[in-house]
Amino acid sequence: MKNFSNIIELLNDSFERHGTRNAIADSMGVLTYASLKEAIHNVTQQLSSAGIGKGDRVGIDCDGRDLIIITHAVIYAGAGAVAIPRSLASKEKDSLIEKCYLTILISDTKDEHFDKMLGTINEDELCDKHLLLRREACLPPELSEEPEIKEAALIRFSSGTTGNSKGVLFTQRSLAERVTAVNEGLGIKEDDVILWMLPMAYHFIVSIMLYLSYGACIAIPKDHTPQSILAAIKNFSPSMFYATEHFYKLLLSNGKKDDLKGLRMAISTSAGLSKKTSTAFYEKFNIPIMQAYGIIEAGLLSINTDKPLEKADSVGKLIKSYEVKVLDKDNQPVAEGDFGSIFLRGPGFFDSYISEFRTRASVCDEGWFNTGDIGRVDEEGHLFLHGRTKDVINCMGMKMFASEIEDVLNLHPAIKESLVKAKAHSYLNEVPYAMIVLNDGCPKPETVELMTFCGKHLAPHKIPRSVDVVKELPKTGSGKIKRS
Repeated sequence: MKNFSNIIELLNDSFERHGTRNAIADSMGVLTYASLKEAIHNVTQQLSSAGIGKGDRVGIDCDGRDLIIITHAVIYAGAGAVAIPRSLASKEKDSLIEKCYLTILISDTKDEHFDKMLGTINEDELCDKHLLLRREACLPPELSEEPEIKEAALIRFSSGTTGNSKGVLFTQRSLAERVTAVNEGLGIKEDDVILWMLPMAYHFIVSIMLYLSYGACIAIPKDHTPQSILAAIKNFSPSMFYATEHFYKLLLSNGKKDDLKGLRMAISTSAGLSKKTSTAFYEKFNIPIMQAYGIIEAGLLSINTDKPLEKADSVGKLIKSYEVKVLDKDNQPVAEGDFGSIFLRGPGFFDSYISEFRTRASVCDEGWFNTGDIGRVDEEGHLFLHGRTKDVINCMGMKMFASEIEDVLNLHPAIKESLVKAKAHSYLNEVPYAMIVLNDGCPKPETVELMTFCGKHLAPHKIPRSVDVVKELPKTGSGKIKRS
């Protein structure tokens, strides 16, 4: 295949070669590549006419085909696209807007909160149904000349958008490098149909953007209920799933053996896959689930394509463009098969963090990125993950920090201090649960009241599923809370 210097060249080539093929299929109908190209072009023209381009960072508050079209149009206009997850609470959206230094917001709803937050100075209609809100320039002067900031094409936050979460920035060049490298492992082709079952704001580069770069069709169910997913499978005959374990369990419970007869690849991503689910899925559908390993800074790095049954707990061998090394606490290589910290190197890595600003070169020593994961590589080169060095809870592929939930709980007048941990969940992988110490003389808050309180500050998946009152939290000799 040709070499492309940026993602626009890659997409233009795909639009040219696949014009009559289906690009998107959803409840609104089918959009061909030619129609998608025209829709993107029209929005790009409107953005350019409104003076939006290089140096702007554009928040996009919509979903489905609208998010696909507008995100690509923003990139074509030369600006940086920032998808705003619909599940975020207002204060989380505030944090994202501030951390990304947004200058523009495009939303499909008239939200008074956005008006107040952005300090709107003008409003325009975009595509007859999307409101465009402008914000005064807010980029710190010391960042205005940073080449990564000026060339930003896409900025994505990890699933938790407050606390220690960072905005991860990509240029058009790094997007093309990543898409090209990852497809060496995925092997997406123009006759593939991928059933979409992930939150689009959190999964875009090595999914939506990659699929469109290679001529595949993205089939989007009406919603993620079992009925809608099974209806989409029947209507669109997908050749590939790219989903979390939650959806494979859903299919196990609701699907029939012949429902997936056209499926060539089932990939589990964003969260661990239990051997129980993997085995049961294969026994019912005769299709192995392949675990994959992805990190927003680095991309989709490995897929267990060769031994998904024999080594079901492995995320597979690295895609050939990537390298891995496993180091001990002294940054020395461990013996083959031993546990250590996972470091990765390869094409299409992030260009910088936008908040707090750090370039890739300052983060990656000689190109090696410390993933924060603990794992091992066996004698055949298969990678196994065995936990994280960071305090992260993973709910159905949406990651959150325990500290951001604790910060909210600690705002409650009855709570003195709190500790949040991950609790295994049969469908959601992990959910947060909390231990709280009450202030003297305060009764335990009613469950509904406490959940309502948390819901004012947190997205629904971050609200603790259970809360236990304890006399004291475990602490170290220096008074720090023990998390292990």
